[in-house]
Amino acid sequence: MVSRGDLIVVLYPTYFDSSRSREEGRRVSKNLATPAPTLEEVRDAAKRLGYRVESEDGVAHPSRPRKREGRVLILGGGRKTAIIRSVAQEIRAHRS
Repeated sequence: MVSRGDLIVVLYPTYFDSSRSREEGRRVSKNLATPAPTLEEVRDAAKRLGYRVESEDGVAHPSRPRKREGRVLILGGGRKTAIIRSVAQEIRAHRS
């Protein structure tokens, strides 16, 4: 479980979705994005990279409050942009 003192990086599947624009919440470039990534893909990619992970189902991205696709919490974190990029690369590699 997450405690108040833990450093946390939050990842939503929208961050990696190639069908979304940057304004709609995509955080990676189109060449790293994948179509319709799932919560499980994001969680599993982060686990394969060695991060401590928790997932929360039914949580909505702030820009899409009606779509409750969930989110992944990376515990102990690091630089968010580097984590997002490495998870995106892992999702693409695992899909191909």
